[in-house]
Amino acid sequence: MLRNRLRAALPEQVRDLVTAIFDVAWERHLSRRDPAESPHEHEIYVLEATMRLFAAEGLIGLEVKLFGCVVALLHDLGEIRRVTELDIRHAREQGDLAGAERLAAKRARQRPEHMIASAELAHEILSMPRLAIPVHVRDRAVEHIGLHDMVKLGVPYPPRSDWAAVCCVEADTLWPVSPEGPAADLRRRGLGGFGRAELAAQACANFETQLVAYRNSFPRHERFSDPETFLRTSEGAGMLAEYRAYWEF
Repeated sequence: MLRNRLRAALPEQVRDLVTAIFDVAWERHLSRRDPAESPHEHEIYVLEATMRLFAAEGLIGLEVKLFGCVVALLHDLGEIRRVTELDIRHAREQGDLAGAERLAAKRARQRPEHMIASAELAHEILSMPRLAIPVHVRDRAVEHIGLHDMVKLGVPYPPRSDWAAVCCVEADTLWPVSPEGPAADLRRRGLGGFGRAELAAQACANFETQLVAYRNSFPRHERFSDPETFLRTSEGAGMLAEYRAYWEF
């Protein structure tokens, strides 16, 4: 089912090549990942969202599509045991300020380590001669993967001059409020038996602690397409509106 969903999302011109890339990533890394910590559906959702954003934003060239597909499928190869903003908030609400500070410091260390490891593993895969990836596409994808979570660290990345990277980051950060994302967060916290109310509450919390909070990473003169979040593409803002209607928040 995962593979069928993957191939359905891929542009026809790069379908076989990107499937081969995914197969290598799956065999070496993704299949060994704990799905409770990082579900395999995440990469497929990001791929689907990236292609939707690219189409809406007029990014239709073969090489830019290949870049977007590679980034979507390889950006999280460097596995980490995540500390979330909700973990930090929970510690503060419990009065454990020292614990919250430790978690915040750990989270700050995790992100660079995750990005560096993901970029290194992506470079290793994309350098395989049998995959025949153009070197400049490989290098651009690896560079972006090494920076893809910088907005979570307060850095205004990507710049507007790299609109494809803007779309890639938005596709990734919309996952926590998508119909699939909140369940992944609840499972990561070891929770089970949750219903729609719990899922909707998680989606709302993700919206506040991530999409709204990330807006503070950008200067005030930045142009946004959504009045509350950091989203800059019109399609990204439209997708968010769909998800908010779905979760009714």
